[in-house]
Parts: sequence; C-alpha cells; structure tokens
Amino acid sequence: MSAFSFKPLRQQATRYLVVGLFVVAVDYLAYVLMTHFFPSTYIAANILGKTVGAFSGFFLHKHYTFAGQQDKSTPTQMVLYVALYFGNMTLSSFLIYLGVTLLACNQLLAKIVADAAVIACSFLLNRLLVFKHSHPATGNET
Repeated sequence: MSAFSFKPLRQQATRYLVVGLFVVAVDYLAYVLMTHFFPSTYIAANILGKTVGAFSGFFLHKHYTFAGQQDKSTPTQMVLYVALYFGNMTLSSFLIYLGVTLLACNQLLAKIVADAAVIACSFLLNRLLVFKHSHPATGNET
C-alpha cells in the first residue's frame, strides 16, 4: 500500500472550492452589474470581475485554502498569482469572445463555460507553483 494519501489533496480541493465559490460570486456580481448597465462591455466586465475576484482570492487561498508553511515569500506568491490571474483572464476572455461571436451563445452562458474550463487548471497551478508546501523533514510536496 502506498504511503501517499489523497485525503490532504481532497481537503485542499474542498477548501479551494469554498473559496472559489466566493471568488466566483464576487466576479459574477461585478460582471452582471457592469453588463446590466453597459451591455456591450462584456469583455471589460469580465476583466473587472476577474480583477476584483483575484485580489480577494489571493488572500483567501494563501491563508485558508493552502494555509501552512509555504515555500515562497508572500511577494513571490503575489507575482506568481498575478501572472496566473492574467493567464486565466486572457484565456477566459478569449473563450467568452469565441462563445459569443462564433457560437452565438448568451454572454453569461459563455462566461460560465469559459470559467469552468479554467478553474481546474488554476487549482493545480496554484497548488504546485504559487502556494507550494514542503514537509520540513522530507522536502516532499504536500
């Protein structure tokens, strides 16, 4: 039997989901409000929503989702998180654009599908790169 346990990964994924739901709620609230008042600004609304969500997400992920002894300093984590955020925002915006312009999807439906495609990758990249943990005695990643 392997010494590897999926329990810590499952617990982290659950915390990521809880924080993610909050971040998504903030993101979507900003998006819906902006597109309600300015319907043609769906890309700008996506950028605004992602930005507001990202700032709240960084602190919640650092101190709750991936809490504990982390390998990198907070400034380094912030730089990596912001880089990941820009990648997520770019990919999400591109997918929304494709959904709305090429597939004639509803703007909100396109955003939901685009975000679903980005979230799983984001969890793994945050876990492996941004908020990486090590066991002090073994140096193994958790």
